[in-house]
Amino acid sequence: QFATKGGDTLQGNLLTVKEVAQRLNLSDWMVRKFLRNGWLIGSKVSLEWRIEPESVERFIQERRNKPAS
Repeated sequence: QFATKGGDTLQGNLLTVKEVAQRLNLSDWMVRKFLRNGWLIGSKVSLEWRIEPESVERFIQERRNKPAS
C-alpha cells in the first residue's frame, strides 16, 4: 500500500501526480499522459490531478500480467 509523508494527503487518501510518479518510477508528465488516456483513474481538483490508490494498484497488476511483446 501507499504511505505518504505525514500520513494521508490533504485530499483524504488520494495521491498526487508526484506521489504516483515516484511509486511507478515514471515522470510526472507520463503519469499525466496515463490519466488523460484513461490508463489511470483520477480526478481534477482545481488544476491538479488526484489519483485513487486502487487505480495505481490495478495499473501495476495489469502491467505484471501483460505478456511481453
